[in-house]
Amino acid sequence: MIIDQEEHFRFWEQASIRDIHVERAILAKGERTLFKMQSSSFFCIKRGNILVLLNQKTYSIHPFEIIHAPSKSLFEVNAGSDGAEYILISYKAERRSTYGGEPLFVDERKDPTHIT
Repeated sequence: MIIDQEEHFRFWEQASIRDIHVERAILAKGERTLFKMQSSSFFCIKRGNILVLLNQKTYSIHPFEIIHAPSKSLFEVNAGSDGAEYILISYKAERRSTYGGEPLFVDERKDPTHIT
């Protein structure tokens, strides 16, 4: 889903980020791991090539590329022929209201923490 860039920036300027957790993992050649995201996360590839299955969509990720996974996403990681190393940065972002108690995003589907 594509959201308006100004709306996106406004969210992150006013969001309260908490419960940040950083995890590093090394996968052997052809190794596969599957998990369900407990919170929204950024998945950053440090070394190798990885095939990611995120909510039934496939992505080929290379070093220094980042993918965002919304909370409660099903996430499968498959390391390539050289293995891989990645960093997972999980977080919780709370939206603050901007205009007299009105939510920043009326349409929850446009919330950047829910977008793949």
